[in-house]
Amino acid sequence: YFGNKSLRFKKVISDSRCPKGRGVTCIWAGEVKVLAEFFENGKYIGEKVLSGSNISLAEIYNSEDLSIGEISVLPYPKVGVKIEPDEYILGITVSEKTEQ
Repeated sequence: YFGNKSLRFKKVISDSRCPKGRGVTCIWAGEVKVLAEFFENGKYIGEKVLSGSNISLAEIYNSEDLSIGEISVLPYPKVGVKIEPDEYILGITVSEKTEQ
């Protein structure tokens, strides 16, 4: 929740992050993509696939002042360990520009 706005983690779309473990060599670090639902004043206004960082929320909330600063998804993949969909946890930082 942030003010009258909120988002809800729906599911992981894809997780291609390089797993931790012995004998693993990755050329690319990979990425994780998640689907989030967005609400304003308690009403559903849409959903969006999130990945990376510094994602603008302007098109979702019709405001240039909101952005996603950091996304973290746990657990991090390990060699030989399958992650079940209900084990994922989304951590997200939303920042808002303020007048100075």
